[in-house]
Amino acid sequence: MALQTSEDRFNGVIATLAIKAPCIAAQTTPLADLEGLLVVDGFPTAAGDRILVVNQTDPIENGIYCAQVSEWTRTPDFDGNRDITRGTIVNVNRSVGTSAVYEVITIPDPVIGVDPINFRLWYDSGQAAACAPVNPLGFTILNQVLGSTAGAVVIDYQLGQGVTLNLSEDVTSLGFINVCPGNV
Repeated sequence: MALQTSEDRFNGVIATLAIKAPCIAAQTTPLADLEGLLVVDGFPTAAGDRILVVNQTDPIENGIYCAQVSEWTRTPDFDGNRDITRGTIVNVNRSVGTSAVYEVITIPDPVIGVDPINFRLWYDSGQAAACAPVNPLGFTILNQVLGSTAGAVVIDYQLGQGVTLNLSEDVTSLGFINVCPGNV
């Protein structure tokens, strides 16, 4: 028996859990107070801007906030216990023409305002291509097709994150080059 729509939305995974609406900036250095219209990520904020806060001294304070003249408040899609889970993605579209993607890497179902919320930078279009987990040209995973030479295969991460091996001999050596330290 399939779940009805109301049961699925109440008990199942909801669409807004996986990928959040984009933020205009990411505050990556701790702020003493989350208040006022600040310059964040090189961008002067205006009231109502969505700001991703990722490195507060107390990670319980991390999350998506609405910038305001007074104290910032969490956005409606990041203020409840059913709003995030491990793996939730937050896009940041910066004013300087670059973008970034952050991933929630905390416990599976954190309680907002109680549990620490930790993020990792998953993609930054300003980084060198060798350290970006996806191709900056449209989030396409690059694929490299390789064969072996004298039993050796070398996978160059900079040439693609997907690999197809065409093997015509036993492989006795497998190597990886140009792997970003965060992806090892």
